[in-house]
Amino acid sequence: MKQKITKRTIEQIMPVMKATIIYDTEVKGLHLKLYPSGKASFHLYYRTLGRVERRPKLGQYPAMTPELARSAASEMILTVMSGKDPKPIKELRNHATIGSVVAAYISRREENAIKPRTV
Repeated sequence: MKQKITKRTIEQIMPVMKATIIYDTEVKGLHLKLYPSGKASFHLYYRTLGRVERRPKLGQYPAMTPELARSAASEMILTVMSGKDPKPIKELRNHATIGSVVAAYISRREENAIKPRTV
């Protein structure tokens, strides 16, 4: 089904018997998945320059409104159009930084310090 995603539209369609997808007419690739459990989540479909298909989850309704989903999707689309893939960027945020690795190393080193009688 293709129509503009609004709060009113979601509330009207909300009790679904099977998983339903509503595609937004405003932002290409943005869609809302409605589940029989009553949950709804925003997703974006895009292809990278390497033709890899991605469908990342942007957020859950009602925590993320349709307007916020559109702005997040637009930002992600601009990133893709500039030649970058947002997925590796998101994965890098979850990896350890040099500062955190050094701090962990120092704290472990202090825990396993040499006993005073050794020196």
